[in-house]
Amino acid sequence: MAEATVNETTTTITSMYQTTERHVDAMRLSSYDFNTSTTFNTSNNKKQIVKLTDFDNEKKYLEIEKKVFDIYNSKNIWDDCSVESPNEVSINNTLEILAQLYVFSFFNLVVLPSVEGGMMLKIKNKDSIMYFELYNDGDLGYIIEDLKVKKIVKNEDLNSVGDSINVILDFLSW
Repeated sequence: MAEATVNETTTTITSMYQTTERHVDAMRLSSYDFNTSTTFNTSNNKKQIVKLTDFDNEKKYLEIEKKVFDIYNSKNIWDDCSVESPNEVSINNTLEILAQLYVFSFFNLVVLPSVEGGMMLKIKNKDSIMYFELYNDGDLGYIIEDLKVKKIVKNEDLNSVGDSINVILDFLSW
């Protein structure tokens, strides 16, 4: 393995610093109203227009991720319901799908505990709703309901998280 040159090391450290600085700026902006595109730049003390899309997406993603952990951490509420609380398998699968959906900037979903033990993503598209289940045993499946006719139009089990993303994206393109 070759040793890194001073320039490569400097570039890597600079890149890491810029990434960290961007996250700090994102935290700073989290208290701002994301409907505006004007913010205060601390590096030159001037107001400037900034693109908040990345910050907005990150904020939405972190809100959804927090909801997943809130559901997982509130295990004691399931004792009275005779429903198995979400375990690490269903939580990890949920987080993996959410991370992949983040790439597509898709956050129009609701994260809920599944009544069958695990997690559920509820996704609405026009006149249909997808109930995407991530079970505690690692199984994955979904049901699509047509809201106009109030009927299940599709019900399928899946083999992998990768298949899940394709199914969700196909559903969103209806």
